[in-house]
Amino acid sequence: MSHKAPQPPVGSLWAVPDATALSRRSDPATSKAAAVAVLPRIGDLQSKVLDAVQANPCRTRNELAAVMGWHPSEVSKRLPELERAGLVRRGPERVCNVTGRACAVWEAA
Repeated sequence: MSHKAPQPPVGSLWAVPDATALSRRSDPATSKAAAVAVLPRIGDLQSKVLDAVQANPCRTRNELAAVMGWHPSEVSKRLPELERAGLVRRGPERVCNVTGRACAVWEAA
């Protein structure tokens, strides 16, 4: 019997307390503005990435992005948030089918 992680309500925040956690102090103003803009949707984005990891275990971020139809940077921003929340974990490295380079795989915690 598989155990699926509980899903948060749409728009809720799992691992990001506020927009400052989404950008660095040294980031340009445009990056900080983007962090503020994504904040209302962060729970939904995290949920979609978690669903992709659960449905496609042991995939790299680039492979997950390809499956989801997202840009890899969109996936790579959500994975550490989910990792900090204890919902996913970084697995061993292997050659990525998208980039041909060694990359860590991700799996549900």
